[in-house]
Amino acid sequence: MLIRRFVRAAALVALAAGLLAAPLAAPVRAGDAPATATKRVPILWEVQTEPTIYLFGTIHVADERVTTHPAVVTQALERSQALYTELDFGKLNPVELAKFMLIGGGRSLKDIASEGMMAKFDKVVKRYDIPALQVMQWQQFKPWLPATQIPVFVNTKRKAEAAAKAAAQAAAAGGEGAAEGEGAAEGEGAEAEAAPANPQASLPLDLQLYMAAKTAGKTVGGLELPEEQFAVFDGLGQERQLQMLEESLDEILKLDAPAEATGSGKTAPGGAKGAAAAEEEDPIEGLIRMYLTGNVDGFHDLMAESLGKSPELQTFMEHLLDKRNVVMVRRMLEAAQKHPDKPMFVAVGAGHYGGPMAIQRLLRKTGYRVRALRTPADMDKPWPKVGAETSSRAAPGAGACPPQPRCRRFLFGRRY
Repeated sequence: MLIRRFVRAAALVALAAGLLAAPLAAPVRAGDAPATATKRVPILWEVQTEPTIYLFGTIHVADERVTTHPAVVTQALERSQALYTELDFGKLNPVELAKFMLIGGGRSLKDIASEGMMAKFDKVVKRYDIPALQVMQWQQFKPWLPATQIPVFVNTKRKAEAAAKAAAQAAAAGGEGAAEGEGAAEGEGAEAEAAPANPQASLPLDLQLYMAAKTAGKTVGGLELPEEQFAVFDGLGQERQLQMLEESLDEILKLDAPAEATGSGKTAPGGAKGAAAAEEEDPIEGLIRMYLTGNVDGFHDLMAESLGKSPELQTFMEHLLDKRNVVMVRRMLEAAQKHPDKPMFVAVGAGHYGGPMAIQRLLRKTGYRVRALRTPADMDKPWPKVGAETSSRAAPGAGACPPQPRCRRFLFGRRY
């Protein structure tokens, strides 16, 4: 049970807490994601300081539901002259990264995993037609990397399969009308194919933001170093990482079990309701929906619940979020001091904005005023009176204090 709780949090880690997992995954277009009626709530705050700092929560996927920004986010980006993500993607050196990513010693996954795990790995690879180059990379990586990347890849492929199936059923149901429509749209389709594709459409949200800012000539940078991110999982040890990977594979195979049990061409038990229930089991899709509702504390609670009460996993949680949050807040304030004339847009994983040690709550504790932005009109409203801001989860010992050095020892006085 302890292992299962931990591994079910792996997807949360990759997507909501913002480690290197998603940017390193193979680019997979997710533009055909299913429509959702979920009302989009932007994960965006404004920090009252010079320069203005906008805090934005990301989720590390290329899903169009995520990469299509609400108006207030677009406006904050336009007002910003500097953008900071967790990592400075422009400074990532593949050779340097390799020593943190690879198993090393000339070994691959086959050398450290059991035959049973490799059978599951091969079954997932075959089922989802994963490119050979991506498979080879996963086999060279430390197990925690494919454990977090494979669920993201599989989720995207499953959505693409569902969209293709729905389109085929709609065409079949349309009969001659569908055929006529197809003929009428043929010319339009040719024009669409001739149009240049957006090369950034398959990139995770964080990387899209970084590339757009760099293209616009804005100052770009990162709040963490790659080795700092890798250290979070490296501390778990190889055995725990292998357990993560095997459980990730088990979760994926469980998603396919209902369809396989019915045989090819047969309807799953429960019909459409059964299919919907299977879809709900996909943790990635659930995280995307949670992200769209702006439920940052939900990310934190889900990760905490998945990890359980084990001292080992509680320590992992502290390193994954709390200590990284302190470091990122400290460094964003230092970056703001270096560029006092450039409003800053900070884009980090949405998981860093949930819980008692959330980034925006740490800033409030150190004396900064922070307010949520939901619409463009919010950006031009007068700030409320001092003390009017409220937080449902204050940081430990929280009590607003003036932004003076003695009040910031909480951040600058600790070595993380």
